[in-house]
Amino acid sequence: MRPIKELFDYNSSSMINWTKEENLHLTFLFIGSIEFKYIKEIKNSLLNNLKGITPFYIQIGECGIFRKKRNRNILWLKVRNNESLMILQKGIEDSINMILSPDMEINHDKYSPHITIARYKRNMHIDPELINNQTNYKDQKFIISEVQIIESRSGKNGIEYIPLYTISL
Repeated sequence: MRPIKELFDYNSSSMINWTKEENLHLTFLFIGSIEFKYIKEIKNSLLNNLKGITPFYIQIGECGIFRKKRNRNILWLKVRNNESLMILQKGIEDSINMILSPDMEINHDKYSPHITIARYKRNMHIDPELINNQTNYKDQKFIISEVQIIESRSGKNGIEYIPLYTISL
């Protein structure tokens, strides 16, 4: 089994923007742009609401594609739902909803746990089944032992993620 990057030839690599290893993460809730004054309140709310949650394992599932309206699509690895994952996500969402008003930039879509591994140009064809059949990502397990509040910034070198607070489970 091969890493996903090896499935693409050198010429297509400029069309694929791979997520840097240090930027790989599982998003529990995307908030969007908010005033900094809310961040500490969110942290305190999370500390209270996540007290009883202990570390647990997640399992990677198959690869998939989010097709975007803009010029890029997203290649991702599904994270299989489990009860602990959904309890944690609900606790995070409830904590944030207690602080922020409903008209703020909170993503209220149904939670779809995944890890973004690449963004690529829309005109490029990627077959998720090929990736699923020829890589070794599926069924790997990882421990979830903390939650971070992260600020993301776009820069000349891509997206930079800056951890603001870390809450241990």
